[in-house]
Amino acid sequence: MTRYQNSSVSQQFSAEPLAPAPAPAPAPTPTPAPASPARDYNSLSKVSENGGEKIKHDNHEQDEDQETVRSVQDQEPPYYPDGGRQAYLSLLGCFLSLTATIGLTNANGTIENYVADKILYKLSASDISWIFSVFNLTSFGAIIFLGPLYVQIGVRAMFIISWVLFGVGLMCFSVSRELYQFILSYFVCGMGLSFSFTASINTVTQWFNKRRSTAVGVMYIGSGIGGIVIPIVLKALFAAVGFGWAIRILAFIALMIMAISVLLTTDRRKELGLDHSGNPIIGAIKGVDFSRVKEPLYLVYLVACIGNSGPFFLTLNYLVSYATANGWDEGLAYYLPVAYNAASILGRVIGGYLSDRYGRFNIFICANAIAAIAVFVCWIPPTIGHSKGGLFAFAVIGGFTSGSYFQSSPTCLAQISDPKRFSAQFGAFSCVIAIFNFAFLPIGGAIISAGGGGGPGYDKFVILVAVLQFLGLAFSIITRVMLEGFRLTAV
Repeated sequence: MTRYQNSSVSQQFSAEPLAPAPAPAPAPTPTPAPASPARDYNSLSKVSENGGEKIKHDNHEQDEDQETVRSVQDQEPPYYPDGGRQAYLSLLGCFLSLTATIGLTNANGTIENYVADKILYKLSASDISWIFSVFNLTSFGAIIFLGPLYVQIGVRAMFIISWVLFGVGLMCFSVSRELYQFILSYFVCGMGLSFSFTASINTVTQWFNKRRSTAVGVMYIGSGIGGIVIPIVLKALFAAVGFGWAIRILAFIALMIMAISVLLTTDRRKELGLDHSGNPIIGAIKGVDFSRVKEPLYLVYLVACIGNSGPFFLTLNYLVSYATANGWDEGLAYYLPVAYNAASILGRVIGGYLSDRYGRFNIFICANAIAAIAVFVCWIPPTIGHSKGGLFAFAVIGGFTSGSYFQSSPTCLAQISDPKRFSAQFGAFSCVIAIFNFAFLPIGGAIISAGGGGGPGYDKFVILVAVLQFLGLAFSIITRVMLEGFRLTAV
């Protein structure tokens, strides 16, 4: 991987946010640092001047709370507030936006079970899976253009577009009765979600650096809360007012929450020197950045995230149907995604705190390892996976770990990326993952249908989840080794 030399990029590898430098002081005599085969992302090179001579020496921080000061040829690195009134208001706005939008993604299992049993009951699980497969592809694949577009138009414009698309999509979804109608309306919902998610993740990373993992974890709590509340609300509304009005009531609530997020959130494009001049559409197209796919570190980390995201979407989409296919009462099965999302909230908070303290890639690996063990112990054995205790145990453990590694994945990418190119690179990164997830849901549905659509088919489906989970774990470890070898250090 190319190690960036400019000051704005080098900051990404620091454990501390950088503040503007005071007047330069006489530099101490440089002490040669011992050579190390691994890159040290927790140290910075400081350049100072003494009688016109530039001296370069290593900066080793002894106090974690002490701010690092550096000046390179009169150019100040980007400054991240890591707190303050507007930073926290923006974080709250992004939190609310994801509550309404990604919260729906976390409740897709409830919707899939109702649509499959009550509306499209003549179709196979593989056919119905295309509704949610297209939704996931749109939600996270469109980020490839929306990352650069965010730089052009900013967070509030992105949130307003999201508000319109998400509302229109849900209203159309509420009156859908044919497969193509569900696919098209959920496609529009996915576009709205994509605008919301892109704006949220980019805005939070602009306000926070040292506490970035914690902030992203707090932001993601919104999606977890949505994943808890929406299944419970829909379960009650389906019985009380039917499918159509249940979805419309959900749309009204979501639009109200998203309107508040528009008022609260601001970005820092000007402060970070991001160029947002010119035509937004042309800027979005030209901003697409696949340049890093050829870098081994980036590519290995990409495969790790593909392996992690597949089990997440497969589990949320089919967990309720898996339970009902094995004889569970439908009312009880609806609480599985509730347990999953409730546990994910703890995973996001605890994982974010531990990531900032012990290293983002380290916690990323730990979360993947625990998730893989949970699949192997609690879900694959039929006697445990079919039982209420075993499946709820998997939902809790799987939810906790998914919350942890989903808050880690964008912050890990930011750690190895140029901050001025992060929006574009994150878009390309998410697009590739979305393309693979587009295939995973129909494959999972085909496996279920091939097994007769009942319990045996779902047991084979779990094997697919396990294979992807272990793939993610293996490549997560390889990524960590490529960064720091086997040294026990925060990465």
